[in-house]
Amino acid sequence: MSRISFARNLSFFVILLSTGLGCTEEDTPYIITCNNGPIDVEQVPYGNYRLQNVEDRPNYLRNLKLTIQTQADFEYYFELVEGVYPKIDFKRKTLLFVRTDEKLAFRITQRAVMDCDKKLITWQMDALSMDSVPHFPEFSPIDFAILVPKISGSTHFLFQPHIIK
Repeated sequence: MSRISFARNLSFFVILLSTGLGCTEEDTPYIITCNNGPIDVEQVPYGNYRLQNVEDRPNYLRNLKLTIQTQADFEYYFELVEGVYPKIDFKRKTLLFVRTDEKLAFRITQRAVMDCDKKLITWQMDALSMDSVPHFPEFSPIDFAILVPKISGSTHFLFQPHIIK
């Protein structure tokens, strides 16, 4: 290859890289950043699915926490009963799931706070007590889930419910 052809090919390659041609948004890696303080919380899209594959976890019927990072993990832990799985952007989001035996009837408000030094998200929730709701079904564990910005695999979460009587 002559020097002129090589220079022409090199300049074309540089133009492709600089204009982003050949790259899609899906190809662009997501950079996980950590900022101390409140973080965005989103509800998990509704779907008709149920928890599965947790029998090996201690107390899975009463208290359980899961950090779901991929669609494959989501489909492993949640069996689709009907319809289709919700579309969750696991490149940019992490799903936090908790099953609790606290007597929580309904979520009123919630927030999540990141502590980067401790690699910890504190998920705080104000919820109505089952005892304050007439004719609430007999007690059973309650499941909650939220989406937060993508977190590293070494970040954990703490669930702190506050029951409003």
